Order: sequence, then C-alpha cells, then structure tokens
Amino acid sequence: MPSQIILIHGGAGKWKKERLSRAKESLLNIANSVKNKMGEIDPIDAVEFVIRCMEEDETFNAGRGAALNLFGEVELDAGIMTSSGRVGAVAAVKNVLHPISLAKIVMNELDHVLVSGKGAEQLAKLHNLYTSPDKLVSDYAYNRWLRAIREIHNYLSGKEIQDDSIRYYLTEIFPNITNIIKDYPELYEEIKKRYSHNISDTVGALASNENIIVAGVSTGGIFLKFPGRIGDSPIIGAGFYATRKGGCVATGHGEEIMKNLLCYKAVNYLEKYSAVEAAKKALEEAYHRTRIKAGLIMVDNSGNWGVYHTTDYFPVAVIVSGKIIVKDYWR
Repeated sequence: MPSQIILIHGGAGKWKKERLSRAKESLLNIANSVKNKMGEIDPIDAVEFVIRCMEEDETFNAGRGAALNLFGEVELDAGIMTSSGRVGAVAAVKNVLHPISLAKIVMNELDHVLVSGKGAEQLAKLHNLYTSPDKLVSDYAYNRWLRAIREIHNYLSGKEIQDDSIRYYLTEIFPNITNIIKDYPELYEEIKKRYSHNISDTVGALASNENIIVAGVSTGGIFLKFPGRIGDSPIIGAGFYATRKGGCVATGHGEEIMKNLLCYKAVNYLEKYSAVEAAKKALEEAYHRTRIKAGLIMVDNSGNWGVYHTTDYFPVAVIVSGKIIVKDYWR
C-alpha cells in the first residue's frame, strides 16, 4: 500500500468550460500544496487542509463560493469521518467560512455526531470560525441568484423561462418550487423583499495511510434550495462514509444520494469489488432506479482508489506514489 493517498474532488455536474478549467487548475495547485505537506500531516489534517482550500476558492460550491438558497442566503453543510469510527458533521450553518473545520470540532470535542443551525453557529463563535455574511457571497453566486429570481418572477407572470441553466433547476431538480411560491404569497413577498435589497456541486476529499482512512465533505448545497434544506453531505452513509474496509465521498443531487445511501453501499461493495468497480456498481444501480446525477471517489484499505460519475464532468485530483493525476472525466 502506498504510504499515503489523497483524492480531492471539486464537484460532479454540468460545469461550463471556463469554470471547469479553473477548477482543474485549482485542484492541481491544492494537490501540489498538500503533496509538500504529506510527510508532516496525518490524513485527518490532510482532508481538512484540502477542503479548507476549496472553501476559500470561489470556483467551488463550498464556503466562499457556495450556491445561494431561495432567499439568497448561504447555508453550509460538512462532515468528516475516520475508519476508526470517529465522526462529526454540521448542517444548515450560516456565517462560517470553514464548515469542515467546524465538523472536525464536533468530532473531536462534542458527544454528538451532527449539529445544525444556531447551535453550530454558536460553536463556530467559540472557535473563532464565525464570519460576516458578505464574506461568503461571491459575485458569481449572487448574480446567478438574481437571474433565477427574475426568471421565477417572469414565470409566475405567465412568461417562459429563458435561461437554460435556471430552467434545469426549476423543472428537473426542484419541479415543485414554483408551485410553492405561487401557492404561498407570503413566501413570494419574502423573496421579493430580499431581492429588492440587493447541479449541484460539493467538494470532498479522501486521505489514507497504513493506519487510517478519512473521508471529508463540504458544500453550499443545491442552488435555489428551500431555506433549511439539508442534503446528503452531512449525512453519514449518504454523502460520506469510512470504515476499515474503505472510504467514500459523494457529490451530486443530494436527495437522491440520501435515498440510495450511496456511500454506505459503495463501501460495502468493497467486500467483493475493487474500489473503482464498487463506485461504478453503486452509482449505476442507483442510476437505473432514479437516473441519479452524482459522482463518487473511493479508496479501500489496500490503497486502491476509484472514481466514477453519471454527470457530464467530475474534476478530481489524485495524489498517489508521489504523482498527481488531474482529470474531469472518469468513465
């Protein structure tokens, strides 16, 4: 088994060409940075380090680059788990740039597994992880939200949705959202008030050495989600999972990932299949049932790794045996 393996993903999805190029460049830079530290830090710190780097990069849907919810707010989820059974996660957290570090604090300091909302934010304040909302909303995310609200307004006025990417979210990902807004005028008034004032990617990482496997994940969730929505990322067995057999991190349509317990199934398949075959089998089984759009990174306890996705692209960097591999297509 190689002394240490690290897999870093920037999110499975459609990815426009320019942003995909930036994502691959960022992953390469992050991979080089952590490669230089591999003799100094253990897998837990390695996973936290690379995810913090992505949380600071507006290219990715995590931390500073997080997608905005229906109200134009940033709500973040994150989780981290080790093959020894230690785990921590946070959900629906606001005003925290590095939710992966907050999840690590939950793992190390609390008797709980998952902490959400105000409680998680209070914990962030105690550890100087709390920040102001304006430091989390990128220009890209805000302008994208503005376009979506304009399209919703036009749609409710009887006009066609013009933006193809917005149509995708309003018809395929959240087909009920326009009906909810239409049926509850007070909800629409709240959206308009915030508007007048001013698929879905996730990031994740796996690291392993001879002693431990660590899985970590961080996300802003799906664009235009209803406030308070929690996706797969902080849910053990759905968005991330690690046992002595191996580790797995997922990205994609969170509702479908949760329904399929995708990472749990993929790790269990390591009893019969290689890492890449386990990822492929878990995803293809789910795809046949629900046409799920998702991606998986995996590593087993022998140091074998695998990547698979049912989305158009999946930018991933792998550091193994002193070499770095960066690709955006793995089928």
